[in-house]
Amino acid sequence: MTAPPRPETPRGARPVSGPPPIVVYLGVGVPVMGVGLLATTTGLLTAVRLFTALVAALCLLDPAAPARRFPAGRGANGLP
Repeated sequence: MTAPPRPETPRGARPVSGPPPIVVYLGVGVPVMGVGLLATTTGLLTAVRLFTALVAALCLLDPAAPARRFPAGRGANGLP
């Protein structure tokens, strides 16, 4: 018996894995594990409330970031 032939991949084909699965893992897995670890010491309800407060604080800080980053009247490329 011989091994079945391997399917050919087209030239320039990209690998299946890459940054998107890593970003999804970090964006979903890390907060879940963090809340789980925090829940072991504080309780689940308190851990979820603390995590929610942290996310809310980060959301409130984000709109102010562009104003600090660029001088008044200038865009990201430095031009008026």
